This record gives sequence, C-alpha cells and structure tokens, in this order.
Amino acid sequence: MTNADALPQSSSEPQQQQQQHHDDLIHASNADQVHTRLVAIAVDGSKHSEYAFNWAVKHFVRPESDLLLIVHARPVVNLPFRRTPPQTSNSTFATDVEEFDRKESHELLHKFAASLPGDKKYKVRLVSTLGDPREAIAAKVESEKADVLIVGSHGRGLVRKALLGSVSDHLVKHAAVPVIVARSEAAEKHTAN
Repeated sequence: MTNADALPQSSSEPQQQQQQHHDDLIHASNADQVHTRLVAIAVDGSKHSEYAFNWAVKHFVRPESDLLLIVHARPVVNLPFRRTPPQTSNSTFATDVEEFDRKESHELLHKFAASLPGDKKYKVRLVSTLGDPREAIAAKVESEKADVLIVGSHGRGLVRKALLGSVSDHLVKHAAVPVIVARSEAAEKHTAN
C-alpha cells in the first residue's frame, strides 16, 4: 500500500519549499479497528530509538485500545556537489540512492513491527516519510492527529547538541502533540560526562 502526499511546507525554510515530501504507508495491521489513542513512535535504527520503542511498548502502549504509528524519516537526497559514476547522471544516481534509502527504511520499520510481543494483538501502521526528521516527523504526527509522540534521545552533550541539533529537542519544542523522550541509562551517562 503506498500513499504519496505532500506534507505542509514551512515558509521559513526555502530549501524545503522546493522539495516535495512523500510518505509510504508500508504496512497496516488491524489499523482499521477502533482505537482510543494514536501513539506515534519515531524510530531511526539507533540503540536509543530501540530503547524508546521497547520502553513505549512495555510501559505506555495499550494494545487493546491504541493504534501504534511507527514512523521513520529518511533523508532527502541532495547531490549538488557529489560526483557520480561516469555513465550516470545526477538525477539517476539520486533516484537510485533514494530507492535504496526507501528500502532500508521499510526494512527498519518491519523489523520494529516484528519485535512487538506476539502474545498481544497490536493495531499498527508503519510510515516511512521523506525529509529532515525534525520537520517530517512533526508534520506526520500532526497530520495523523496523533495523541502523543515517543522518541529516543542520543544523549548528546550541550556542545554536540548545539552543533548538530537534536531531533528530540526540536520535537519537544515544535510538535503539535505531547512528546515523551525515553532516555536510556547509556544516554543519561553520556550526557553527564
């Protein structure tokens, strides 16, 4: 099942205005059943997002009444200065890289869905979205009318956070829904150092 739709554009970011964002609904299991909450969990393949996912499943998600929306934001392929192999054009190379990223994203989402405890019947929707994770995830949870978003934290110190930015910090400040940041002990120790 594929559903491509344009996400809202931010007028403050001209580069994003030029890009079209697409979402892939890659799996829905029991998603049409009645639910009382839509719980979104953003994943990125790191041990920190795995911790947040497992924490959410164990402590927050109610399988009997929640719809679980697992979201992964894959990067936009931007190749203005990248050299391409001799017999390819930048657009062909970018398309190949984008397709590779899409497949990896789908595999990642299926891996998380497969890790759900088998003794309970979960209502699940898997969505791979294209764009900067901070903006794409915020837009997706708003468009889906999620009740809450759960994310992990890489536990970056203040300097690295200032230089690299933090997806979880951005989402806490800008998402239209409440955000729970599940931090592992390793992230806590790393931040303290």
